[in-house]
Amino acid sequence: MMTLDELVVACRVRRVEVRRWVQAGWLLPLEVDGDLQFAEVDLARAHLIRDLRRALGVNEAAVPVILDLIDQRQTMEQRLRSLLEALADQPEETRRSLAQRLRSTSSR
Repeated sequence: MMTLDELVVACRVRRVEVRRWVQAGWLLPLEVDGDLQFAEVDLARAHLIRDLRRALGVNEAAVPVILDLIDQRQTMEQRLRSLLEALADQPEETRRSLAQRLRSTSSR
């Protein structure tokens, strides 16, 4: 976990920007004894937001749309990983049958 000041330094952004991002719900820090505490995921997200705004010139209205799409993609990847793990636990015959069915539906 890191403090607001540490996040500001690490991302090279202003405190007021980070506070706006928190207020908008783009970052979700914990509040501990009245201080904001940011996780590594917040740091990565803050870098992304900074790059979207500065390097790519994305306007403020588009940022939540982009963040939501990224969140949806990550959720789908996690679900796919879980599905693949569950599939790996199935008998070989079941795995072969599913693979064959997937090949036939993807060729349509």
